[in-house]
Amino acid sequence: MWYAVYFAAHLLLYAAVLRRLPAFRREDVIFKYHALSAVAVTLSVAAGWLLGWGIDADTAVAVVGLHGLYSVTFLELWSLAEGGYSLQILEGLAGAERRGEPADVEALRAIGAAKQGHRLAGLASIGLVRYEGSRVGLTGAGRLVASAFALLAWLTNVKDGV
Repeated sequence: MWYAVYFAAHLLLYAAVLRRLPAFRREDVIFKYHALSAVAVTLSVAAGWLLGWGIDADTAVAVVGLHGLYSVTFLELWSLAEGGYSLQILEGLAGAERRGEPADVEALRAIGAAKQGHRLAGLASIGLVRYEGSRVGLTGAGRLVASAFALLAWLTNVKDGV
């Protein structure tokens, strides 16, 4: 039961305080907020199980799994609420239609280019890609992550990114 209180407190802390802070408008900060929480919960349930504090292995696995579901759901909803590329395109098209103007296709392309630049900068900042002049290449860690995703795609029978 304590884990339900913890998850609620974690969510309420974000909703009541953290979301107002400029840092918490950034994806990497939101991710770290959830990753640190996941590590703390995992270590606490593992310690509770190993030290015999009334947590059995099934409960430990369930709590860690619930945290995973909570965090992935939160991150997905946060990302959607932030407004993705498709949402910005739809907003741009609707605005042009309301004004009775043709859509500014170049402005829509610029949104995509900016999002791509931000994503690549984020990947570079965590060491998964590196800039090679005007090109981008994988680092050793990037190759490892790409291989893990390729293995996952193979295991789940994903074809051509679909």
